[in-house]
Formats: sequence, structure tokens, C-alpha cells
Amino acid sequence: MPRLLIVEDETVVAWDLQETLEKLEYKVVASVTSGAEAIQILSAIQIDLVLMDIVLEDEMDGIAAAQQIRDRFNIPVIYLTAHADEYTLQRAINTNPYGYVIKPFQERDLHTAIEIALSRHKREKYSAQGKKLIERLGNSISQSFELDSLFNTTVNEVRQLFEIDRVIIYRFNWDKTGSVVVESLAEGLTPMLGWEGYDPWIAEPNYRDLDEHNQIRAIADIQTITKDSKQRQFLEFFGIRSELAIPLVRAAKLWGLFICYDRTAPHQWQQWQIELLQQIAIHLSIAMQQTGLFDELQLVNQKLQNLAAIDPLTQLTSRTCFDECLEQEWKKLASEQVPLCLIMADIDFFKSFNETYGRQAGDNCLRHVTSAICQSIYRPTHLVARYGGGEF
Repeated sequence: MPRLLIVEDETVVAWDLQETLEKLEYKVVASVTSGAEAIQILSAIQIDLVLMDIVLEDEMDGIAAAQQIRDRFNIPVIYLTAHADEYTLQRAINTNPYGYVIKPFQERDLHTAIEIALSRHKREKYSAQGKKLIERLGNSISQSFELDSLFNTTVNEVRQLFEIDRVIIYRFNWDKTGSVVVESLAEGLTPMLGWEGYDPWIAEPNYRDLDEHNQIRAIADIQTITKDSKQRQFLEFFGIRSELAIPLVRAAKLWGLFICYDRTAPHQWQQWQIELLQQIAIHLSIAMQQTGLFDELQLVNQKLQNLAAIDPLTQLTSRTCFDECLEQEWKKLASEQVPLCLIMADIDFFKSFNETYGRQAGDNCLRHVTSAICQSIYRPTHLVARYGGGEF
């Protein structure tokens, strides 16, 4: 029940207004006669909307009070007044009010103005929170490559913002099955996390076509379109009645779905929710793409490190890696006052052999020598490295 505050300096009018509002099932928290009293009330009590008379008994008129209320508390204000001259109207418009009702008003007009104001304020509030969510998501993408953390944070924030029961990320497998890899869940519901399977309402071909146009699937009541008894049992088991889903694309291919569920039906998904989910899907797709590139870069770097550490011909430790190991062992054994043994081996006449019989024969010679040396190693602390052309 919305909580309202009346600011009206005529007692009879205030009583009549309160009676009308309570008849319309609004809760009138307080009725005051001045802007100063209104601001004092708002500082202490949660109010959803203020009904403000423009002409008040103190020095601060209703328009000035409404401006302070908007700036300090971000609470919607509807003007109720008999003064409708151009100057008054322009002053009121400059405060960006949520409504302006001329006295005497009809009950229906008042009710309509209040509902429109509450709906508008709710949309603006959620829109602002959605923008902050997108900003945080963008910052997280630029600062981190941890996809799991990003997924978990996103589903939790979306569920809280949308005030719904469940948000999941469903990943498709190569065989057209899929699994729930991330979930945010309200208390009292059965978790879907880790659930795997093929079910038409999740992994159906229609969903796999959504990525072509980045479409969203919004269903107010799944029960009305689900005829199969097993599907109904599944939906009832997990407490699913309404759904909002959008595809997640990675490298121009459908990767999975970002799905919002709620147990209430019909649940009319709002346009701001759809638009926000589209932005989130774009950001998550970018994050997955960047994470993939980062993983590829790490793999390339690891391969380069391996190439630098291993001699490609003999598969022994390279000279660069040997020098690093030697320095470490030297410092370690010196501090422990333990001797270090180095054996340098050089193949006699290797250059002449290579020139006479060719490079391939020389490479085979190096492999045979490598095998012979390695067979003589019997301690895990021993290290064999190729130091130069025919030097070990």
C-alpha cells in the first residue's frame, strides 16, 4: 500500500482529501499545513508520494517546498491547487512535478494522477539503478578477467533490482543439451544450479535462433503455453511461472541464455527490464570474448615460455633455463655450504661430422647422445641441459 503525505493548509479540504485517499486504499501517513513540516516529516518517515497544495500558510509556498523535496529526498510530488494561472503553472512546471490536478477534482482523476506518478517514479528509480549496474559491469570487465565472479555478481544484482525469485545463466553444450552454470535464488525455492538436461522451454531450437536478432523472450505465464505434463511438473517443482530470457553470444555463436524467472503469474515484464537485459547481454558477451582472448594470450605465452625453457631438438633444458637454474642452485647450496657438481660434455669432431654427413645426421647424433646421457641420470635433482651446438 503506497504511503502518502498531504500538505494542505485548509483543514476541511485536508480531511476530505484523506478520506478520498483511504477509500482508494492509500495509506495517509500524515497531513501537515506547511512546507517546513512536510520536510521535517520526510526526514524521519518513509513516504512514497506527496500531495502538495501550492498556497500554504508559511513563507515557503508549495512550489518551493516541492523543489526542496525533490532535491533532498527524490520523492514524487503532485500539485493539488485551485490556482491555475500561467505564472503559477510555469513555476510548477519548472520543478518537474509528477502531476498537477486542479481543484475541485474528481476521484478518478486523482487516482489516475497518483498511479501515473508512482509508476513513473518507479521506472525512473529502476532506470537509474540499471544504469549504475551497467557502469559497474563495464568497470568489472575492464579490470578483471574472472568470468565466474562477473556472472555471479550480475545475476545477484539483476534479481534484486527486478525483485524476482530466480536468475540463471544456462550454457548450451555441443549436443544441444545444456546446464545451469550460475544462479541467484530467493529463499524457499529449489536450486537449479548444476541441473542438466534437454527441455523444450529452455533448449528448444527457437531459442537457438534468438541470437540472429538478439531477441528477448518474455512470457507472462508459462503455464498457458506449456501443455506437456512433464514440463508442467518441472515448472512446478522449481516454482517457475513467468520468464524473461535473452541469448548470450560468444564469437558470433550462441553460447547460452540469461534467464529471469518468477513464481508470480501473470508477470508483465516491463520495457525498462527488457532494455536493461539487452545491455547486460551485450556486456557479458564482450566479457566472454575478452576472457577468451586473455586465455588464448596466456596459452601463447605459456608456449613461448616452454619454447624458451626446452631445446626443441633434444627436448632437454635450454641454455637460458639452465643459466637460471644454475644461479638458483648456486645461491641455495652456497648458503647451505654444500658442494655443487658441474659436468661439461662436448662431442668431439661434431662440426666435421655435421658438414660431412649433413644436418639430419648431426641431429640424429645429438638425439643419441642425449638418450645416452639421460639414461645415466638416477636422481631427481640431476639436471641435463643442451648448452650449445654439441655441448651438454
